[in-house]
Amino acid sequence: MKKLMPLLFVLSLVTVNCARTVTIVPMDKNGATVDSARIQVNGLPTGQGITNVRVKNPINISVDASPKYYSTNFTINKATRSPVNVALVADDIYALTIEDTNQIINKWLTLNISEAAKVDKKWWTVIVNAISTQDFEMELMDQSSGFIRSAWKERRFGSHAIRRRFVGNVVSTEPLQWRVKYQVQITNNYSKNAEWIDYERGLKDELDVIAEVRGRTQGD
Repeated sequence: MKKLMPLLFVLSLVTVNCARTVTIVPMDKNGATVDSARIQVNGLPTGQGITNVRVKNPINISVDASPKYYSTNFTINKATRSPVNVALVADDIYALTIEDTNQIINKWLTLNISEAAKVDKKWWTVIVNAISTQDFEMELMDQSSGFIRSAWKERRFGSHAIRRRFVGNVVSTEPLQWRVKYQVQITNNYSKNAEWIDYERGLKDELDVIAEVRGRTQGD
């Protein structure tokens, strides 16, 4: 019996200290696996998509499938049942916007104004109307210099938000050239003093403003 007691004690320590495997399964709203999801354990990259992690002590799991989904964090321990199905929530801003296939968002685009568009300053009317029809409030506008700037137009999704505006001005009078920038920014912590960063996606109807202005001021 004396020889058996130390053996039982060792086996008990092994059982207590051994780690076990828990499988993390990132999923979309339809239950399909999100293979692009990046998994981190205690801040360290561990895997992508379905990932097995070894758990001995409580650990923090981070699942990041941006930009299509919001990231999520949680803690698991040895008692956590496997698999852990992580239901990812679609990013509202990503769903609202479209890809910038022409690479014009947050960049200056210079337009050569056609002779036809110069008549009665038709080009200026086209620009003002195109922006105004998307419900942008004009913050500053000066026809003589061709300067225009709309107020920021915001949309919130909880603590997340997106804002957009148009800015433009004449860069040359001979030949007549006017430039425009469609600015898009986002924040993940909306507040009065929120930090905004450029976002490379935009709203389709607002991107169409650029196409309309180009088509009606540059001619054939």
